[in-house]
Order: sequence, then structure tokens, then C-alpha cells
Amino acid sequence: YVLTTERLRVDSGVMRKKAESLDLWRIKDVSVKKSMTQRTRKCGDVEIVSADASTPKVTLAWIQNPDEVAEQIRMAVRESRKRHRTVTQERF
Repeated sequence: YVLTTERLRVDSGVMRKKAESLDLWRIKDVSVKKSMTQRTRKCGDVEIVSADASTPKVTLAWIQNPDEVAEQIRMAVRESRKRHRTVTQERF
């Protein structure tokens, strides 16, 4: 994956390459999941939920220091929303 000031780009696949790009201001939630095996290896999955219809959920699997990566993404999302003057609304 590549995190820029505007987007998160996720490249996947070996034989058949696939690249997804997600605007940071569209990200709604970032969470971290760690299995027992991942915890012993200091890894985890960073799950991202977005308002993008084509990419509603992205999982960055087996990431080293997932809590730090998730926080970097959260901070980048906040900065992107400030630049775009975007406000999110939660519906109950």
C-alpha cells in the first residue's frame, strides 16, 4: 500500500495485478484486528471502511505495527478533510 496526502493506494495480486485508490476524505472508519498468531509476530490487519461505492472496505493484511499504521491513516484523513473542508455526519 501507499499512503499519500490525498489517497490510499492498495496494489494486490501476483499474476493479475489490481490497484485500488481511495480518497482519504471518504474514509469513515479505521480499525485494527489481530489474531493470536499475528500478535506473536507483532502484526495485524488494518481495516478501512469508506463512503466510496466502488471500494467500501479495504483490508491491509499482515501489517507490521498495525496500531501505528492505523493512527497514521487517521491523521492523514483528518488533514485531508481539513484541506477539502469536508464534514462527516453520523446517522443514528
